[in-house]
Amino acid sequence: MQVTQSPPARLTATSRPGLLERLTIEHGIWLALGALVAITRLWALGDSPLSNAEAALANEALALARGHAAAPLDPLLGGLMGVLFAVFSPTAASARFVPALASVGVCLVPYLFRARIGRTAALLLGGLLALSPTLWFLGRQADGSLLAWTLALLAWAFAQRNQPRASGAALGALLATGTDAVVPVVVLVLIASLGLWGSAFPLARVLPVGLAAFALGATTLLWNLPGAASALAGIADYFTGFVRNGPMTVGRAMLGLLVYELAIVLGALAELFLSRQAYLKAVTGECTTLALRPGWLVMLFAGLLLAVLRSARSAADIAPVAIAASAMTALLLARVLGALTAQRGWLSAGITAGLSLIFLLVAELGLRQYAGLGDNRWLVLGILALFIICTGAIALTLRLNGTAIGQGVILALAVFFSLGAVGKSIALTVTHPANPAEPWVTDAITRQAAALQRTVEELATRAYGDPATLPIEISEKAPPAIRWALRGQMYAAYVSQPQAPAAALLPGDAAFANAKGYLANGVPVLERNSLNSVRCTQVGDKMDCQPLARWIVLREASEDVPTQWTLYVRSDIATRAAGQGWK
Repeated sequence: MQVTQSPPARLTATSRPGLLERLTIEHGIWLALGALVAITRLWALGDSPLSNAEAALANEALALARGHAAAPLDPLLGGLMGVLFAVFSPTAASARFVPALASVGVCLVPYLFRARIGRTAALLLGGLLALSPTLWFLGRQADGSLLAWTLALLAWAFAQRNQPRASGAALGALLATGTDAVVPVVVLVLIASLGLWGSAFPLARVLPVGLAAFALGATTLLWNLPGAASALAGIADYFTGFVRNGPMTVGRAMLGLLVYELAIVLGALAELFLSRQAYLKAVTGECTTLALRPGWLVMLFAGLLLAVLRSARSAADIAPVAIAASAMTALLLARVLGALTAQRGWLSAGITAGLSLIFLLVAELGLRQYAGLGDNRWLVLGILALFIICTGAIALTLRLNGTAIGQGVILALAVFFSLGAVGKSIALTVTHPANPAEPWVTDAITRQAAALQRTVEELATRAYGDPATLPIEISEKAPPAIRWALRGQMYAAYVSQPQAPAAALLPGDAAFANAKGYLANGVPVLERNSLNSVRCTQVGDKMDCQPLARWIVLREASEDVPTQWTLYVRSDIATRAAGQGWK
């Protein structure tokens, strides 16, 4: 019998390529972007102590992990944080882990918008979100704002991709973030009211999915059953912020926006001016391909308006402004890169960008030298460099290829501000995370307060042999940061007036009736800076702007106001502890 050999199998029209075959250079760039953002957000995540705002949510999550009644205003983040505390340990790193992952997510969501804003613009948007100092800061805080905005952008992206059930699930999970959901929901409602949502929203199919996502998210998979009520309470608490004062003034918020996000603010204004006709056509429905442009504009102005009107504002209120301005700047840069590719004007633009970047660096050098030395000649040098950039660009535009010259200046500004954003972000989150002169740091935790936990544990170990067994009575006025620092003390009690405990911790201006027989150590816990000294002053017949320059360059400002607390240790306990400050 003759055996015939079968021909080799061939790929048919129904064959699917493998995962590696489907990967492209674009996918590799997105993966590299995600890895880079993850490294920057997770690196040394727990090195700085939790601020007051962070500790307030972390204390609620810790209560959930220990089986106590708690009502976090963001039940989704609070529940996830509680799970991490229960599985691992209650540390600053575990408290910030979920927001750090959300920060990665918000930078990768633009991948889903590629079909509407273009592949180049989507990549640029992801990069700008990764570089934003505001989003970098929020991604390293125990704060739920970026988690909420990631879910909001997912809901909008899925609607644009005609996936209503996925969009409904994201909306349900968004509502589970409680107080952090209000601004994203308001923005999404405004976008939908202008007809910019995307696909149809069939309630019969979407509502059950959304309700299930809300219930499971708010209750952390039914682990925290009162979480649904906490979400509603958190939404109500947001609106009380319009009548409840907070530590951040409108001026400080706008100052922070300009200092940290100047590049994307300028980019958004330029995009709005250059594409004003496109925005108007999209709003009136004449050009559906530009639907996302007015959506970003709505997000920008709605976020800015709510940040100005709300008294209890924080850096989280600037998040929608940073996201929307980044999107508009990405559209502008994508247009510039596309024009350069089409016109083959890379040589003229590259030379212009290189020269402009040199003059920008000279201008920054002049400002830095003036900040350090106070010599007006350095300041004049910086102003002269900026003048040369402006006049040179205008002159070359009139004489040569104006389009390429202008695009070169834009590219130089993009590179210059990107480098500056990285430096500001590192200083804000890693090198000086508790600097009260930073606009976003309204309650800076001092080094002494950060060491308070170690001090109490050392005292307990020397006196009782266990770092968690010091009988300490703490004033019930203790801020969340102190409660978090002493979370491990099993015999800690919060009272209105301590009696005769082994140790007591009271505000610096509070009287301790039984102070006799105790050793007292003052501990500055919080530092605030109103930034009132950041201005130019008249000195004789000259204007002295060195304080302003030092703040812009070094983030140095005088008039730090510390909040003092006093640690009292009974004499016999101090004697038993035997040394190192307790003699």
